[in-house]
Amino acid sequence: MASSDIYVAKESFATELDGQSVIVQKDVTRVRAGHPLLKGRENLFELLSVQYDVEQATSKPGEQRGAPTAAERRETKAAEVKAESEVVVEAEAEASEE
Repeated sequence: MASSDIYVAKESFATELDGQSVIVQKDVTRVRAGHPLLKGRENLFELLSVQYDVEQATSKPGEQRGAPTAAERRETKAAEVKAESEVVVEAEAEASEE
């Protein structure tokens, strides 16, 4: 039993702890290893197994996840500027035809 282990109740029960009534609920009540509630009641608890969904932070060394690279930002900005200039040229052409 490691001190960082967490245990969950396998069944519901009522007990007394330090003169206080305690209600323990199956699959709800959790206690840390070494907690007085476990003493003499170890058979009523089981080690809680936690499995986290873990994603790889990046796929390649040096790659930034979720943020565009400087080159991608430059390409996007260049495309925006080009599109804006095309709109201006078209508007000027339409204005000169009138």
